Amino acid sequence: MTARRRDPTRDHDLRMHLGVILIALQMISRPPTTPLTPDQQEFIDILKRAAKAMESILAKPEPASKRKT
Repeated sequence: MTARRRDPTRDHDLRMHLGVILIALQMISRPPTTPLTPDQQEFIDILKRAAKAMESILAKPEPASKRKT
């Protein structure tokens, strides 16, 4: 009998996406950069808000799973 496949946890999923957002922000802000257009700055602000929201979700404890074990 094979072992049951485990799905990634909520924290794992959020940390993966959060890491991608933070790396993208670092790449965008690395010198030398030209002044950002208003659209680019708006995109960066959206990424920052998304990262902050994910961090707050990760700070909360994960609800108990209702799955059968």
